[in-house]
Amino acid sequence: MPLLVAMARGQQLILTPDQQSLLALWAGKTAIALIAATAPSLLPLVPMEHRRAIRERGVLNDEAWVGYCAWRGATTLVCSHVTEDDLTPTQGNEGTVVIFAFGPIAFKIVDLVHPLRPSEIMDTDWKDFPQFWPRLPTAVKWPPDGDAIAGDELAGLLRSSPTRDR
Repeated sequence: MPLLVAMARGQQLILTPDQQSLLALWAGKTAIALIAATAPSLLPLVPMEHRRAIRERGVLNDEAWVGYCAWRGATTLVCSHVTEDDLTPTQGNEGTVVIFAFGPIAFKIVDLVHPLRPSEIMDTDWKDFPQFWPRLPTAVKWPPDGDAIAGDELAGLLRSSPTRDR
């Protein structure tokens, strides 16, 4: 994927909403493959309709959040179960989180089993970890402002929740 290659080379880019959606879709497809290959016990937490949306319609579901960041550390893969304790303020939901860091890039995807309540939204304003999905109407600068996230910050990255009250 040419965009990913340019990002990995540290090229300064302004990513349009369409480019962000494409990169988010790639992260979604990759996350499902990584879960299937390395943590198959988590696959039931990725609803079949989410997998079909990616495979058949080329879109992520509304219960997904994807962000990318600049990375400073070794190649890292974490596939984990997230529970309502990890999803402040969300209650009564669960899903998966995948963080895949390779070279100077990392992505995080959170995919929830159930729709959010009407009072909740998947949305972040993390300056060093811009949101690529749900789709926003604004362009994103790459690499993002701020320092690259280091490998020793992985625990905090896993715990950070993209859900909030509206």
